[in-house]
Amino acid sequence: MLEFKNVSYVYGENTPFRKVAVDNISFKIPNGKVTGIIGHTGSGKSTVAQMMNAIIKPTSGQILFCGNDITEKTYNRHDHRFKVGIVFQYPEYQLFEETVEKDIAFGPTNMGLSVKEIQERVYNAAQFTNIPKAFLSKSPFELSGGQKRRVAIAGVIAMDPEILVLDEPAAGLDPKGRADILGGLCEYRKKRGNTMVIISHSMEDIANYCDNIIAMSEGKLLCSGTPAEVFSCADKLIQSHLALPQVNEILYKLAQNGVPCNQGIYTVDDAFLELKKILTKQ
Repeated sequence: MLEFKNVSYVYGENTPFRKVAVDNISFKIPNGKVTGIIGHTGSGKSTVAQMMNAIIKPTSGQILFCGNDITEKTYNRHDHRFKVGIVFQYPEYQLFEETVEKDIAFGPTNMGLSVKEIQERVYNAAQFTNIPKAFLSKSPFELSGGQKRRVAIAGVIAMDPEILVLDEPAAGLDPKGRADILGGLCEYRKKRGNTMVIISHSMEDIANYCDNIIAMSEGKLLCSGTPAEVFSCADKLIQSHLALPQVNEILYKLAQNGVPCNQGIYTVDDAFLELKKILTKQ
């Protein structure tokens, strides 16, 4: 559905401040799956997110959505932004309407939907993000930080995008808040059957919630594939200063100390079975 082909993006081209943010990367986002994009600050993750949504155009390369090149002059980028919705980092700072209901309704209203359909989408989005009905008439600025974030996410969900792109959706939240936000989003994706992209610097979040992973470092594609395939490239990840999931790190250290084991494992249950197998052979 969404494919990057030899895409690069340069900030400040033809100036002394020229910086290559994304350097000739190619990948596909699997349809109907959760894809995680992992990397440190400055790795190019957020630039990739903005190109997915057609906020910025690549300096070179192609971005294909359903086979159409979104970089072409004739491509309808206005409609594209309803199909590929983006939730920016700390989206609670982007709320501006008088009430929660109006804020969630902003996107659907700009889509030209009927009043009835807008109301249905607002209520459905609020339900998906666990926003109580009583909150809809409140000012979003009366809510807590976590509640504001739910409202911002609901505003994008209400547009019912085919692809939902989330840039650090759990940034700054405590473990329970992270689990509530990410778990709720994955439950929404299951029910709707759409595609989701989670951008994060937390390897634990990516391991727990994603079907597919794209690892980036200094604007380049480091590796991509299923979690098992990516975590099997532990040496590459460590060299790029990316922390392994805790379970994966244990198995990696065992392998480094001469204990043969499957280094692609990243869940506690699978690690238990692997360690049991190793101990049985001793």
